[in-house]
Amino acid sequence: MSGDAALTLDQIEIVINKSKLQWGTTIQDIISRIRYVKDIPVTQVDMLSNRHKLVDKISEMQMKIFKLKESYDNKYKEKYHFYKTQYNLKLNGGETNKFVAADLTLITRQIDILSSHVDFFKECIRTLDNVGFAIKNRMNIDIDT
Repeated sequence: MSGDAALTLDQIEIVINKSKLQWGTTIQDIISRIRYVKDIPVTQVDMLSNRHKLVDKISEMQMKIFKLKESYDNKYKEKYHFYKTQYNLKLNGGETNKFVAADLTLITRQIDILSSHVDFFKECIRTLDNVGFAIKNRMNIDIDT
């Protein structure tokens, strides 16, 4: 099962890395189009559209994180009970917590990976918000000249 779990983490990381590349390319494309006045209306629509997609992705990932945390809490309780009542060695509280945490490393890692990606999406949204301000400033410059 440990091999399957590692493969699952590897697959998650591959999907997330592809997503980061795709969003990085998308945002770079939007930024590069700001310099052309004729492209500003389409660029603005793309910026808003992609910002909304990111908000949806964040919501979706936060639900996954919530479910993983719920699973973690339930399994923590089960494992803790096992180590306190059925394990063949007597463990003190600190040792029990370490054993349980070691058993739940996979879920912890999944939560960490998804949380990191949510942070990435939030930074993408901040960048797109800044693009919106840049578009506004670009429009003001063209109006003034």
